[in-house]
Amino acid sequence: MLYQKHILARLNELRKAEILCDVILTTDKGEKRIPVHRLVLAASSSYFNSFFTGTSLARFSRETSLSGISDEALEIIIDYIYSSKVLLTEDNIRDLLRLSSEFHLEYLKQECERFILKLIDCKNCLELRMLAGLYNCKELLSETRKFISRNFNAVRTTKAFHFISVDLLLEIISDEDLHVNTEDQVYEALSSWLNFDYKSRISSFPALLRVIRLPYLDRKLLTNEVEFDARESPQSQKLLSETMKNITACERNRTLMQSLGTNPRYESGCHL
Repeated sequence: MLYQKHILARLNELRKAEILCDVILTTDKGEKRIPVHRLVLAASSSYFNSFFTGTSLARFSRETSLSGISDEALEIIIDYIYSSKVLLTEDNIRDLLRLSSEFHLEYLKQECERFILKLIDCKNCLELRMLAGLYNCKELLSETRKFISRNFNAVRTTKAFHFISVDLLLEIISDEDLHVNTEDQVYEALSSWLNFDYKSRISSFPALLRVIRLPYLDRKLLTNEVEFDARESPQSQKLLSETMKNITACERNRTLMQSLGTNPRYESGCHL
C-alpha cells in the first residue's frame, strides 16, 4: 500500500511539473489547460481508456477538449485521479456525481454516494431519489425510498412533490410499507399532485387510482373528492363505480376486502 501511494504521489508530482505529460485537457466552457498522462487517465476509468485508445482523434491529438464540464470540476476530477482525494461539498456534489458516472470513475462515484446519504431530508429526498435512479446509485436509491416511505406525510407537503414524474409517484404510493395513518392521506397526496396540472395529468389518473386502497378511504372523501377528480376520466369513473358497488360487502367482510387486493398498508405515524 505504501508503494502504491508513493507511485501515485510521484505521478502527481510529474503531472504538476508537466514532465512526460502527453496530452493537455481543456473544457469547452473555460480557458484552463491541464497537462496529464494518457496512461494514468486510461488506467483510472474505462471511459478514458476508450477515449484515448479508440478510433477518435483524441488518440493522437496533443490537446483535447471535454464538453459539459467546467474548469473547476475538471481540476477536481484530475486531482482525484492522481491523488484519490476529493473535497466534496453541498455545492459541488451533484456535478461530481454526474461526472463520476459519465467518466466511469466508480470509486469517486461511491464517495459521492456516501456523502449524499448524509444529506437526505424531506426537502431534497425526491430530487436525490431521481439522481439515484439516473446514475444507478443502488444504496442511495434504497435509502431514499425508505426515507420517503417513512416520512411520506412530510414529503407530500413539499414543493418538490408537485413536480415529480407520474412514474415516481406511482412507485411511492404503490409501496406496501408506506407510513401513513389512513389511506386518506395517500389519496390527498395523489389529488394534490393531480390538480397541480390537471389537464396534462388526468390521463395518468386511472393507473394511479388503481393502487389506492379505495375501500379504506373515508366514505365522504370517496363520494366527493375522488368522484370530482375522476370527472374527466371514464376509466377512473368505471373503477370508482365498481368500487362503490362492492364497498358495502367489503366493509362487512374483511376476507372479501383482502381478496379484492385492498390490504391495508403499514399503519404508523411519520418518522420525522
